[in-house]
Parts: sequence; C-alpha cells; structure tokens
Amino acid sequence: MKIPLKMLSVLAGIGIVWGGSALALPADTADNVIKQLTAPLSSGGVHDHSDHDHSEEDLTKLPLGDGKYTLTGPKKGYIYLQSKPQDGRGASKDGEWIDKANGTFDLTRKAVVDGEVHWQSELTIERKGDKRILTGNRLPDHPTGSFPISKSDDAYQYDQNPNSIREQLFRVELPANPTAAKMASPVNSGAIGIMLTGSLIFNGLDASGRDAVAHETQDAVTGTPSKAGNTTITT
Repeated sequence: MKIPLKMLSVLAGIGIVWGGSALALPADTADNVIKQLTAPLSSGGVHDHSDHDHSEEDLTKLPLGDGKYTLTGPKKGYIYLQSKPQDGRGASKDGEWIDKANGTFDLTRKAVVDGEVHWQSELTIERKGDKRILTGNRLPDHPTGSFPISKSDDAYQYDQNPNSIREQLFRVELPANPTAAKMASPVNSGAIGIMLTGSLIFNGLDASGRDAVAHETQDAVTGTPSKAGNTTITT
C-alpha cells in the first residue's frame, strides 16, 4: 500500500508539551483553544486535505533528516537531544523512496502500514485552580493501521515493528497558565507531548538518529506504536 495522493492527516491541534513551559498563552485563551480543538469531529478525527495548497511542498523531494541532531543547544534544522542515539532499533531496510545521494525522500512512494482499526479513545482536560489536568487511556480518536505489522503487509519488508497498541491510563498535571522557559531544553527519546487526539508526540528521529518519517513504516497518519504500547505520532 502506498500513501494516497489525497493526503490524510490527523487534526492534532496543539501538542501539549510535557513540563508545560512551551506555550505562553493566557489561561482564558488556552481554555478557549482547547474547547475548540476538542469539539467532536464529524469524520472521526481524520480530515481530507486534498484541497490544501501544497505548492510550496514537494512531497517527492522532502529533505532527509538523518543525523540532524545537536547535543549542545538549539540549532535551526536540527533536533536538540538529551543524549546521542545509540540503541540501533528501527526499520531494518531502507525503502526505495529514500535518496541518500541527494539527501531527500519521496513521501508519495513510501510504504504505509495497512488496516483501519478504530479505538475507544478517552481524553479529559480540565482546569483546577492553577493546574490543567489531563487524564485518558492513550488510545487515539482516529483510525490507525494494524499493528503489529503483518508479514503479509508490504511494509513488513522494511520494518518489522512487533509492537501493538493497547490501553494505558494516565494523568498529567500542567500549569494552567504556562510561561516561556528562559532557556531551551533538549528533548528525550520518548514522549515529548500529548495530542488532543489522544496520541503521544515523539521527536522526529528514530532510535538510531535517522529521520523517523522517512525510515519507519507508519500508518496513513504517520503513527506507529512504541514498545510501551502507546500510539505515537512523529513530528
């Protein structure tokens, strides 16, 4: 299965960053934004953006982000990491859509994990005093591919991800009125945020420091389960 020309994407809204220091929004403004973005979606959270103007985005020649990380501080075009990737996990084979010679990849040719599995998502966001409390089950409110990746799926030849999606209850407390941090902080190799769809946000590199979107075989909304069973979206 290949990515359809009519690109589908999840209406993620705002990714709420762990630690709560990324959004300098007044509390009332944040409340209004969250109310709008958590309103029910008529199509189950998946929207057709075929009419979106991609004239400035050549999906056949997206820049390859392999090794684009820094350990010493923020840098344009790079991901600021806590530590150097070194465990070597990830896709076992480069896809034909990756052009290392020119440093690009063709998203329209990339293999996509088959399936359309629906989940019973639970996500509650409420404000109590100076805290914004998130509780849920970490299941997405949109369809996903079938995981673990089946051997009959063409995506399996590139990535044999054995992980499955499963319910996990969680509770996170964030400041109701966050302020911008004085200094940038590096991200870790795990979850760095929560989407309003119920999925977790991971940074854009795989465990080996390669461009995760280019190398990992994901489903139609660039999602894949982590080892812990969380549904993750790579940014």
